[in-house]
Amino acid sequence: MPAKRYQAKVTAVKLRLKGETVANVCQFTGLSAPTVINAHKLFLSGGWEALEGKVRGRVKGTGSILDDEQVEYVRKAMLSDQPFLWTRARVTKFIQDEYGLAVSERAATHLLARLGMMPDSYQIEDFISKPALKRLMESDSFTLTKERRIFLGHCFTLGTTEGKKTQLVFQSPKRKLMWSASNTWPTESWLIHCLSLLLAEVNIPITLILAGVDLRRADTVNQWAMREDIHQPLHLVVSRALPEK
Repeated sequence: MPAKRYQAKVTAVKLRLKGETVANVCQFTGLSAPTVINAHKLFLSGGWEALEGKVRGRVKGTGSILDDEQVEYVRKAMLSDQPFLWTRARVTKFIQDEYGLAVSERAATHLLARLGMMPDSYQIEDFISKPALKRLMESDSFTLTKERRIFLGHCFTLGTTEGKKTQLVFQSPKRKLMWSASNTWPTESWLIHCLSLLLAEVNIPITLILAGVDLRRADTVNQWAMREDIHQPLHLVVSRALPEK
């Protein structure tokens, strides 16, 4: 690893050990939040040597800019608990910070496909039909104002060699995709965590149409969504409509 990136990680870890927030450390070092968090975890588990890593370029004949070991490292980072939602831009910045490799968002999309975590295909027509969306918007339970934007959400399982994983994808009105993944089946606490990250990310009042999850007995989530302090920024609508073929 080039000395400059290694020193940036060392600085990030020292600042985290002093109690600095991830946001402050990112601003000071120029590293991405995933890199700061993972550098701190690596240090706690293996000391300073664990931060050094290995830099390798494209493996000839594979068509991939990362080798299998690097891909696995990125995958584990995306499945670990993070205080933010992933985007393609964050994936590219993470790879740049870790390996010094300039990766386009298109290349990041191919990497996500290789990992079985490509949310690009999960657009509105994939998990909620347009007629069903129209019925939702016309229903008494659906309220929309000029200040409130419609976001879509889809919770689905990832089939891996390690078993079932869960990914929750959010889509903004401009089709920007944000997601979080988990090593476990979706729990109410994890869903609340993801919804909180979404509200922090967009920082505007939204109506979220959520598919792929049944919240009829999710009392904790429903009570959280109706709390007075978040009632204005979040209006949650759960859709059980199947896509029309």
